[in-house]
Amino acid sequence: MDMRAAPARRPVSISWRWWLALLPLVALAHEAHELAHTVTGRLACGSWALRDFGSWSITGCASLLPTAGGPVLSYLLMAIGIAGCMRGGGHRAWALAMIAAANPLARIITAVSGHGDEWLVVHRLIGADTGAIGYVLTLAIVALPAGTAMLVPWRSTAGLRARAASYMALMLIAMAITGPGVLLGNHFLRAGVWDQTVAGAPWLVHAVTAAALLGVLLTVRGLRAFGLDGPRARPLATGP
Repeated sequence: MDMRAAPARRPVSISWRWWLALLPLVALAHEAHELAHTVTGRLACGSWALRDFGSWSITGCASLLPTAGGPVLSYLLMAIGIAGCMRGGGHRAWALAMIAAANPLARIITAVSGHGDEWLVVHRLIGADTGAIGYVLTLAIVALPAGTAMLVPWRSTAGLRARAASYMALMLIAMAITGPGVLLGNHFLRAGVWDQTVAGAPWLVHAVTAAALLGVLLTVRGLRAFGLDGPRARPLATGP
């Protein structure tokens, strides 16, 4: 009988090129979320929602679309990432990047704290005094897509060296970038740096969005694979 050892693969680390490419994608996903608020305000109510780097507002608009636009876009990015992870193979690298950039953990934390776009939508739908029902409903709305978007990456990181650390980095990286970025960007706006508003956003916001888009275009090839710098997979033993 021909006995052959089953091929095994050594664990690989996520390439630094992949992490580098993820940074502008995170920034672009954040800006796209906020842009969805302003654009849907324009489409639904005829006026741009006004925004800075982390908040937005619109007056004289009864539609829920400007509020729902941001999270709907984020959940769409998560769904695309989940679908890519489920397909597996070469899709895993860019799919995990899409999920990480959509920031599912932040959506859950915000909902648990009783804040966020989803809470505002529920508040408008069921009345001012939402109470416990509104809180539970908001958590349910957020938990299904965002919770799934957190569970799928754990399965998809199988075979990575330092799997737990890599997974935690994936879930935290968007908050680590956007949190300080929002504070810094708004600091410059308060100082009057490019604070003139065009299409609902200051020029500085548009500049950052354009820079994030350019960064994604320049680094997108780095999102296609994980182990560019890790050891090549090879059989541990072969038969005659």
